[in-house]
Amino acid sequence: MVYTLLRYLQEPNPRLRVFERASTFTQGGQWQSIERIENWPEFADLKRKFLGRLDRPIEPDSLTKVAEQSGFNSIYDENGLAQLHGTTIVIPVGKALPEDTFIRPGGEISVDQPDLRPDWGATMETASGGRRPIVCGDTKLGWNVHAAARIVGSNRHGYEDVEGRHLVLPLEQLQHYCLGFDYVVISYCRLNRNVLRGQKGLKGVIINTREFSPLQRHRAD
Repeated sequence: MVYTLLRYLQEPNPRLRVFERASTFTQGGQWQSIERIENWPEFADLKRKFLGRLDRPIEPDSLTKVAEQSGFNSIYDENGLAQLHGTTIVIPVGKALPEDTFIRPGGEISVDQPDLRPDWGATMETASGGRRPIVCGDTKLGWNVHAAARIVGSNRHGYEDVEGRHLVLPLEQLQHYCLGFDYVVISYCRLNRNVLRGQKGLKGVIINTREFSPLQRHRAD
């Protein structure tokens, strides 16, 4: 069987062994409230749109096996999850991108945009040889994204005084990042869920990664 780019991108991600510490949410004075969250049904059409490129044969490799065999999938904090995400997802996706597009640690964007400090991001080469940021990405551990969406959806006139309001902070952070950019992506891991789920929020915010599964929960003593 021919090993294609599509098969490469569909390789399973490493199984997590989470020794949990939940993310500490960042808060910014310039962030705006989330007005609403909507689904993005057209996301599935992207595969059909780029099927010609995805059918291209490539040589196989497996960072997932390397991560699992080395114990790199043992997650104790957000930094550990971000490193695993970068190694087993960002690097393979970066390999599959066109030659004028790059996905790397977020410091590359922060150099030119000090107000933005994403964990990772993508840039595109411009005609003048520079790079234009097109994606800012962030990683959260222990975040209940579904509860955050419910808080926004159930409080159309504002959620400033609502219990659990801090759960919306990651969405506000990403909304701030995406002003002036094409998209912002957040990857997250919940300890009592076994997959990463995808949804689209306001102003181009996408919560989406390939699945980490199955999730094994471990607590450090």
